[in-house]
Amino acid sequence: AGGSGGAIYQAGGTLEIISSTLRGNIAGRGGNTGTSGTGGAGGSGGGIYHANGEISLTNTTVVSNAAGARGMFSNSGTAGAGGRGGGIHLAGGELSLHNSTLSGNAAGTNAVGGGIFNAGSVVVHNTILAGNTAAGAQRDFAGTAATGSHNLFGIGGQSGFVNGVDGNLVGTLATPLDPRLGPLADNGGPTQTLALLPDSPALFAADAFAVLASDQRGIVRPQGVAPDIGAFETEVNASVTLGNLEQVFGSTSPPTATTDPVDLDVLIFYNGSTTFPTSTGTFDVRAVATGDGFFGGALDTLVI
Repeated sequence: AGGSGGAIYQAGGTLEIISSTLRGNIAGRGGNTGTSGTGGAGGSGGGIYHANGEISLTNTTVVSNAAGARGMFSNSGTAGAGGRGGGIHLAGGELSLHNSTLSGNAAGTNAVGGGIFNAGSVVVHNTILAGNTAAGAQRDFAGTAATGSHNLFGIGGQSGFVNGVDGNLVGTLATPLDPRLGPLADNGGPTQTLALLPDSPALFAADAFAVLASDQRGIVRPQGVAPDIGAFETEVNASVTLGNLEQVFGSTSPPTATTDPVDLDVLIFYNGSTTFPTSTGTFDVRAVATGDGFFGGALDTLVI
């Protein structure tokens, strides 16, 4: 079998990873077989393989790591299994994630858990886990369900999280939730990060009561009306005021938005969607204003 833990292999004890980026690591490839037999299994945990003990990631980016490829065969043999957990493989113990971003990681061929494979205990808060690659619906998370709040999961998989419950934003295999991340780049600070684009659903969506004092780069949180999900906090230098938030069904129209400075472009989300509601109810409203180097936002409630 290929070796596990492309960047880190932890057999026990306590490990804290803070304000770091784990990028481009690969677990070992399974060995090939001859004319018969089965190829070796690929190593698991492209970024991290954790066997026991405790591990925590805080303000950390895990991007473009890969579990090991399966060993192949010639003639009548059988291919091995691909490695699980492109970003992190938790074989046991405890994993906690706070204001971190895991994206662009990949499990081995036909394996699950492109972002995380969990066979232990996982607690996740204010974290992005999206845009990872694996078999079936377990692209971002596979294994034992996690606990936590105010996360963004591109595909919920086996995470146990439900969209709209406990502040979690969760997509499905049929409709993945795009976190709208920029490329890994020098966005300030000592490490490269994945910035949030202006239309990211992670903006102003984190738990203000559980947020960290700064982001991965050292930028103070929160910058705006609420902190951002993930390792990156977008800097705010503009404001938005919303109006027309109490309406009568049958004669509705989008809320008004006034910006300072004036005439900025404003994108409004209703319960996480940019589509204006067509039914009665109470809707969480999030506005994002951009233009000419300015950025700001507002949170409110629309009642129809």
